[in-house]
Amino acid sequence: MCAYVPTQNTKRGPKPKITKKISLRIKQAFSIFQDAGQKVNSRKIVKTTEVKVSIRTVQRHLMGMQLKYKRVLPAINLTKAHRAKRIAEVTKWFEDQHC
Repeated sequence: MCAYVPTQNTKRGPKPKITKKISLRIKQAFSIFQDAGQKVNSRKIVKTTEVKVSIRTVQRHLMGMQLKYKRVLPAINLTKAHRAKRIAEVTKWFEDQHC
């Protein structure tokens, strides 16, 4: 005969890696970067808070906080002098090749 034994009221599966303490540290780091006007990304947060979780875990946590996480598209940052020089080279090439 088998007797019913009530189990503990615990959740099944792996325990969450980000505890309330770590979550608070992430929120504080996020607000510090935002107040300073710096770009916020998960690598910076992991480095400054020194938490022992992966960057992807922090990204998922930021998404859970209703913060949009997306990859920044690479852009070529040129000064006005560089831009003028590139335009001059392209126009010269265009005139030489296509006229």
